[in-house]
Amino acid sequence: MKSSEVIISVIVPVYNAEKYLKRCVDSILSQSFSDFELLLIDDGSSDLSGLFCDEYAIADKRVSAFHTDNNGVSGARQYGLNIAKGKYIQFIDSDDWIEQDCFEKLFLIAEDKNADIVISDFYVNSKNNVKIVRQRYTGNLIEDLFTGRVFGGLCHKLVKKAAIDNASIAFNHQLNFCEDLCFLCELVMKISNVKIIYIGESFYHYCINSISLTHSKSLKKVLNEEHYINVIQNIIPKQPASWLQCNKISVKWGYLRYGKLSYRKYLELYPELVLRQKKLKYLIINICKNRICYYIINTIFRIIHW
Repeated sequence: MKSSEVIISVIVPVYNAEKYLKRCVDSILSQSFSDFELLLIDDGSSDLSGLFCDEYAIADKRVSAFHTDNNGVSGARQYGLNIAKGKYIQFIDSDDWIEQDCFEKLFLIAEDKNADIVISDFYVNSKNNVKIVRQRYTGNLIEDLFTGRVFGGLCHKLVKKAAIDNASIAFNHQLNFCEDLCFLCELVMKISNVKIIYIGESFYHYCINSISLTHSKSLKKVLNEEHYINVIQNIIPKQPASWLQCNKISVKWGYLRYGKLSYRKYLELYPELVLRQKKLKYLIINICKNRICYYIINTIFRIIHW
């Protein structure tokens, strides 16, 4: 496909997604809007995902397959951005899928409103349930992201590539937690008078898999979350205090849960969150010593901070 014909560059990072990839790619290739390129970035898959990507590239001229060395989702997305030819960028995860009119509707509103970012609602698909997640955009995206009115993911947003280029930003390859939120915040902070449009329709199906790493908790994820807090504070020096406090508490809980933090170190990490009540502090000490259930710590902190 000639670059002049590419309106939307669709970037799909792929890693061991053979079970879901067909559903994802077929939903893209069946779009009512056809002026797009599909960039499948196979990030070192050990299953048949890479082969499937190559087969799609052979079968459809709009599809290109690339193979990288397990650089993570940030690396795969950035690889796609570096070679994208479209006027707009659409990110899609390989285990998700989209409605047939997704590109058409988002493109028309972006062109009509000369938007840099178009935000839509989206579906969340679990094993036995489908629900629509409504966005509540108020005109201040940064505030809406940190208060939960707008979801921080990129997949239900169409983004003008010129805005990304003008902001001179890239995905942080060292960040494996909320990397899309950081990317989005940096974009909004660096583009003056960024134009954002919200459309109250759902096109994107976000699939919750029981084995998804996004929904698993581990020490590695706690470390990633701590790194994310440091990164986002550099991007946006002033976040809502309640949001920042919740994230810091989450990190402290995580360290306690996985037994990697003594009580003294616990106090030193984010000292502004040190407990005030002596009785509760004594209880926390004993919980730390005896490794009592994580949810008890969770409950105590809710009492203290809320």
